Amino acid sequence: MQLSQTIYTFSVLQYRHDAWIGEALNVGVLLSAPEQGFLRMRGRTASPRLTQAYPDLGANGFRQLIRAIEAKVTSIGQKIEQGSLFDSKLTSDSIARKLLPEDDSSLRWLEPGAGITSCPKDELDRLFSRYVSRWDADIGRESRSDEDVYSVFQRKLRTAPVDLMLEEKIVKTPRFGEVRFKHAYQNGRLHVVQPISLDMANADTLFGKASRLVGTLTRLRENPEVCSYIVAGAPSKDELRREYEGALALLREAKVAEAIVDEDESQIVADALIKAASRVH
Repeated sequence: MQLSQTIYTFSVLQYRHDAWIGEALNVGVLLSAPEQGFLRMRGRTASPRLTQAYPDLGANGFRQLIRAIEAKVTSIGQKIEQGSLFDSKLTSDSIARKLLPEDDSSLRWLEPGAGITSCPKDELDRLFSRYVSRWDADIGRESRSDEDVYSVFQRKLRTAPVDLMLEEKIVKTPRFGEVRFKHAYQNGRLHVVQPISLDMANADTLFGKASRLVGTLTRLRENPEVCSYIVAGAPSKDELRREYEGALALLREAKVAEAIVDEDESQIVADALIKAASRVH
């Protein structure tokens, strides 16, 4: 069976540390395929390649900036998926110009490109690899991002009998400052869904990422009004499957979440959120 083809447009986001010098590194790709209701961006936060090139980058500020742009794209994309916004002329360029002004700031969009594909998501991954992650060191490369894992979970919510919109929230803790989450639902308690892709290049980076998440979620123990859930994505390398199970065991033993599941079992988390949302409808 041949899959239907659709036209897409894409725009590449660049970071210029010094606009006057003109040197730049690609940090994201935005792809729009309105006929399939698809609008998504893959961005990178401060990678070793960026921080090595620009030691004074300011990783936290850069990370927050990229995440803010991604959040805006996600918001528009959700409206497209739900059918409340449709325009066959909704190109990546028209969206990009709304997201960032054309000025001398550190972030800018390159001239847009276009093509035909049967799977916009796979095409976005291919473009991200070509324009952004191609020259990254293999040691820390993720074949799939956290947002790829979240997309799998998000599909579980489409049949929910209640309207469930997860959005970015900032959780304040008495001693450990603020913790930002991209996917949260508030109905008295704050329900946080944390996707984590463990599709890493080797065991060290896999366990390192899991350990960092433990550290982040441990900070939430001071706030009993937060209920956390972890949805994990397995590595594509079969030889890392044992390490993946070990990383999940590490997360469970740390007791930092109500539920810690593989993305294939993420209906468990979806049902918990649907039940929570039903209490206020």
